[in-house]
Amino acid sequence: MIDTVRSKPATRLLAVLVALSVAFLVACSGTSEDDPTPTPEPFSRDYPLSAGKLIYVDNNNGTTRIVSGEKSEAQSGMVRVEAVFENEKDIIFQVTEDQSQLIVTATSRKTGGLLGLVGQSYSSGAEIVIHIPSASNPVEVNTENGNVAIEDFHGESIVHVENGSVSVSSSTGNFDLSAGNGRVNIASASGMFNLSTGNGRINFTGSFDEGGSNSFTTKNGGVDVKIDGEPSLSIDAEVSSSDARVNSSLELDTVLEDEGRVLRGSIGPSSSTLMIRAGGNGSITLSQSEVP
Repeated sequence: MIDTVRSKPATRLLAVLVALSVAFLVACSGTSEDDPTPTPEPFSRDYPLSAGKLIYVDNNNGTTRIVSGEKSEAQSGMVRVEAVFENEKDIIFQVTEDQSQLIVTATSRKTGGLLGLVGQSYSSGAEIVIHIPSASNPVEVNTENGNVAIEDFHGESIVHVENGSVSVSSSTGNFDLSAGNGRVNIASASGMFNLSTGNGRINFTGSFDEGGSNSFTTKNGGVDVKIDGEPSLSIDAEVSSSDARVNSSLELDTVLEDEGRVLRGSIGPSSSTLMIRAGGNGSITLSQSEVP
């Protein structure tokens, strides 16, 4: 099944002929013969959601929110896709699905620039919201330009943002999150975390699953870790700059190395691990949060 909502205008005769040739296919994918016009914005549609079905979002320009639990407007066994468009004539928006995955794609057109290659900017964008029931399915989000937010989510998520930040709040699960040029912010979350940034900070407040392996890495940015509850993990933290430091207020039971730029040790039974590397001039701060 394919839902095509917006497409950029055809400016050449060939494009017009192609558009006419696929008119019948578009009509069969969510548009009737009596109403051949595109679905009016804002877009909102429900789709069946079976257990384990992957939800994949590719939004090259605009914000993406994944909402689950009490904040979700999705009914049981369904996923709701919502989208609002800026300058919709220059964007292609599609929702495709099969038994194993639901794919949401928003492709915005770039314009301007030198010879149409250098210094181009987006002429359109999409704000996408995915509502998932409390029993969350795996989610993967990829965006070139825009922030991604995950709220009240419980499951497995993979997010990659080239320009923009990633935030997770009130969630549990396995999180593989990266931001090329932006921050990664985690608040009130628990699970296993693989977090990385190219140029941006990592801010973490939460806890780690027992026996889990966790990694926080920046190429240019600091790392701030506040651990909820009673920490129990092995810590391997190191900064790359001689001007940066590893600062910890945690009372480690075992200290293997503590030399300002490096801290290695453990606290509690240490069934889980946390590796932190801060690049550039970024420092690392470790502490226990105020959450009991």
